[in-house]
Amino acid sequence: MPITPAMASMLRKQAAAASQAAAQTGAASGSAYELMQAQLYQHTRTLKMIQSVERKVEAKRGFLADYWPWVDGVLSADKGGEDTVFTSVFVWAIDAHEYQRALDMGAYILKHGLKLPDRYQRDAATTLMDEFADASLKPGGIVNGPQLGDLCRVAELTAGFDVPDQARAKLYKAMGYAVAKRQDANDKFAELTKTETTQALALLTRAVELHRECGAKKDIERLDRRLKALNDPAAAN
Repeated sequence: MPITPAMASMLRKQAAAASQAAAQTGAASGSAYELMQAQLYQHTRTLKMIQSVERKVEAKRGFLADYWPWVDGVLSADKGGEDTVFTSVFVWAIDAHEYQRALDMGAYILKHGLKLPDRYQRDAATTLMDEFADASLKPGGIVNGPQLGDLCRVAELTAGFDVPDQARAKLYKAMGYAVAKRQDANDKFAELTKTETTQALALLTRAVELHRECGAKKDIERLDRRLKALNDPAAAN
């Protein structure tokens, strides 16, 4: 049954109250939270029965509407406290391409030091880096995935966190490709300005510094040639 405006308003208030209580006890509790957990359990069971990744994403998009009021209530309270409903929905939001909501939720999780459910096997900072970078780097990601501003916000949010070098390297790679508007593995970057070329080159160079096998070396060479051509057009002819 779709959530009515009245139901959404009540759920936001209940979420805010649960979050405020969780700040004192360490974890969300109460009847409203238990109902949300029960709903999450049922939705998770449904997802496990779906084999297609594409259909799983579609299902998550449908489920998320039931959780946004809770998410909004937790964010408005801004009190912290472990909340497996909130942290689970955070990951679903990324999967469903709800990038702005995921970034707001990720900022909250990092600010209050919340843990993701054990099944995700990564902390929130690493998850943000991995998932946003993967979505940007996959075919068509430049158009349909997170935009450069989203990737930059992930970098800002996670700057002070201890994460695997491979994860941070992948994020720098995604940022570099976003700046370079990379289309495919044979892209010569012929349309880039000097500023874009310089920025992309710096980002990809940093990615390789963090993880030599991140797969950006060939593009660094192409960008370096593009920068030389921009600095000396006569030499390129």
